[in-house]
Amino acid sequence: MTDKNKTKPLAVVTGGTKGIGQAICQKLLHQGYDIITCSRSEKDLTKLKNDFAESPGGVISMVADLSKPSEVKEFISFINSQTKELDILVNNAGIFLPGEILNEEEGHLELTMNTNLYSAYHLTRGVIGLLRGASKPHIFNMCSIASKIAYPNGGSYSISKFALLGFTKVLREELKTRGSGSRPFSLAPRGRLRGRELIFRKAD
Repeated sequence: MTDKNKTKPLAVVTGGTKGIGQAICQKLLHQGYDIITCSRSEKDLTKLKNDFAESPGGVISMVADLSKPSEVKEFISFINSQTKELDILVNNAGIFLPGEILNEEEGHLELTMNTNLYSAYHLTRGVIGLLRGASKPHIFNMCSIASKIAYPNGGSYSISKFALLGFTKVLREELKTRGSGSRPFSLAPRGRLRGRELIFRKAD
């Protein structure tokens, strides 16, 4: 459990054990952030902790499948039990199932929307009170070039990423009027890591 009177900045990063999520965790840990993250695999979470055991920041983790609404709720409860204040939320958990809308398997849309959109929606709502307690809170939603450009074989994935970008824009406007200080951003990765360096650009 983190210190309720924390001295280190704290970030939540969903899907933090692989790819871009792991690179984000690495960057934040090296900058002295404590990280709360989740994965479907206990083994992957243990590896993440071991790999960055010497970092200035620490890793707090929970096994959770964010495609399942019940486990999203459990993860929200876990976060709220760990801290009273949150500096950064990174909604990175996602799934890519290639396919065409007219031909993809039944259930692709529901699974993809649950993972890529609904988890971010519910998690943001569930921890916004913690973000309001920080001096300069930020929310990052991991969008994609597929949030802006339709392409063949994008199917449900592209639908979910368009929706995630829309969610981010609406949230940004709502938070402006509330004066919460939270700043939502959408990130559109180029889809690769260069060595150990995270490469991305901010979406409009």
